[in-house]
Amino acid sequence: MRKKVFGVVCAAMLVFLAGCGGSAPGGSSAASKTAAPKAAVSSAAANTAAASSGATATNAAASSTGVSSAGADGPMLGVANPWIDCGTLEEAAKISGFPMEAPDKVNGHSITLVQAVKNNMMQAFYSDKAIGVEGVKRTIIRKGVGKEDISGDYNKYEKTETVKVGDQSVTMKSTKNKVYNITWVVEGYSFAIMSDEGLSTGDATAITSIVK
Repeated sequence: MRKKVFGVVCAAMLVFLAGCGGSAPGGSSAASKTAAPKAAVSSAAANTAAASSGATATNAAASSTGVSSAGADGPMLGVANPWIDCGTLEEAAKISGFPMEAPDKVNGHSITLVQAVKNNMMQAFYSDKAIGVEGVKRTIIRKGVGKEDISGDYNKYEKTETVKVGDQSVTMKSTKNKVYNITWVVEGYSFAIMSDEGLSTGDATAITSIVK
């Protein structure tokens, strides 16, 4: 008799689980299906904004450079990387549709990578090692069409201030006297400088004055 009752109870449980789609307690397969696309959406948003895409000032940018195809939420799902590797700033200008002037060195580092997005944006990397190598310290100088913030840096800093560099108003974000993010807009173009190491106020001002 006990065996019969037990068999009936088990059968009832199987029918119940089948009706729920076999979901485990505490979660549902439907919830999983709606949560998964977040990675694609966030990565797609970075690439759509000319792939400007934080833990450091340039980590988010890394997902938009062709160096990494994974965003903070996980691997990109079917989102094409718009960045094209270029040999020089001049080559990048032919793709972006406009030139960019930049310094030869930043923090003692030369340009190690130049990239562009067709008719939209270009950027130059200055680093102590090859881009993609673990522990690399980078500064990125970026120029793009429009007036939006193209830094892709959403970190919080101790100080955000607007300063004058020549006749231009520039926003600088810093922590412990090191500038990690600089943004400004000139004649329909947005500019951004992001540094892993941080820049002194003097260096940040000098570099900004060169970038056009």
